Amino acid sequence: MADDMVSAVTSIFAGESDHKIQSEKLKALLLEILSLQSNEDTISNNVNKLAEAVVNQESVSMVVSRQFVSDVVTAMEQLAPSIVKKIAIGLLSTIHSRHISYEEQSAKLRFKLADIYEMEGENREAAKTLMAIPLETGQRSYPAELKMRTYLRIAQLALEYGDAADAEAFVNRASMLQNDAKNEQLNVMYKAQYARVLDHRRKFIEAAQRSYPAELKMRTYLRIAQLALEYGDAADAEAFVNRASMLQNDAKNEQLNVMYKAQYARVLDHRRKFIEAAQRYYELSLVPLLTNSEKMQALMNAVACAILASPGVQRSRMLTTLFKDERCERLSSHSVLQKMHLERLIRHDEVSEFEKSLAPHQREVHDGCSILQRAVVEHNVIAVSNIFTSINFDSLAHLLEVDVKRAEKVTWQMIAEKRISGSVDQLDGFVHFKRKEALVEWDEQIGELCQHINRIADMIVEQHKEWAEARIESRPAATT
Repeated sequence: MADDMVSAVTSIFAGESDHKIQSEKLKALLLEILSLQSNEDTISNNVNKLAEAVVNQESVSMVVSRQFVSDVVTAMEQLAPSIVKKIAIGLLSTIHSRHISYEEQSAKLRFKLADIYEMEGENREAAKTLMAIPLETGQRSYPAELKMRTYLRIAQLALEYGDAADAEAFVNRASMLQNDAKNEQLNVMYKAQYARVLDHRRKFIEAAQRSYPAELKMRTYLRIAQLALEYGDAADAEAFVNRASMLQNDAKNEQLNVMYKAQYARVLDHRRKFIEAAQRYYELSLVPLLTNSEKMQALMNAVACAILASPGVQRSRMLTTLFKDERCERLSSHSVLQKMHLERLIRHDEVSEFEKSLAPHQREVHDGCSILQRAVVEHNVIAVSNIFTSINFDSLAHLLEVDVKRAEKVTWQMIAEKRISGSVDQLDGFVHFKRKEALVEWDEQIGELCQHINRIADMIVEQHKEWAEARIESRPAATT
């Protein structure tokens, strides 16, 4: 078949001297080969053999040869990617020794081949193919926009195959073309790609501080916060989540706002601000944009944080909210939640399974006691105070499943912090619990509610001062 190709090409050049007619006959021969009902290997081999015969023909004019290669490139548009790949590789090999003469055709072939490599997941090969295009050193002058787009594409491919150094080099090349390209979309692509490069190069602070659109900055801050949590720095994570929070109005992206809420809840969780984390997780479990599984995961996290939180009014409210949520009945932690809410004694063996579901940072041990153990002991002190008015420390320690010294220390601390009402008689070794009268407790709750409303009103005045002043002035004067 190869000899037939050479003979056919030789015959065309020997029989015709007109370049236009030569090109037309070569194109007809090419289309004839492509129209044959052959397998992929046969088609690609025949096209490549024909190309070799034309390019290597000594008597052929460069004008005709270049036109033929251009015709092959055009004809490839109608072929399957697998055939295009084989033809492109073969044709690039054929014209390699004279690539300067075929620079335009070579560039088109490389762009097509890079597309196929990328589609196949061969990112390194795709990048190498694009790098071989002489965008700066060739005989042809390429538009700044094309060069910038190609450099950014190479940078993206380099990140995909894990070479941040290559990516940074090509992003830097792209940066020098921004003024010449004058394409706002490309400038945004450049900024996004540069942020990714800095991220991969572990230059997190620089990545966050670039002058990018609010949406990109917010996304970057949240990414940094996530990475900070993964390497164990909750303080850094909180700082960058707080930065992200200030961009919510400018970013105007509901999905990002949900990401912010999720990341903020995680930060509060890692910072051991469990009651605040529980509130955030619970809010997240009600967000319509999340899937059911994501909502249930957020609800599970809310329950875990509520259980780990120190006893108090806020925790009691959170436990009530969760207990009343029917979805919690499906959670494995529901039995622990129920006892916490009803202020019943919890045995150590009842929380052993629940403890296994906690995240590593929630299982940390301090002073010989885990966060969960501390929370359960404090909860049980409250449960005991609901049952007994007085109890000796030996009996209290037995109920709390701790030693006497720890039982006394925890009780002292809770009384001092006014989380329970009572007194300790060290001489007799007793603790005496005081129960509030119903009316007193009711008055305190009303007072707390009023304070909460006042805080909300102050926040409204602070955020909308003119509106608030107008409303105050429009109120009718009080009569005596």
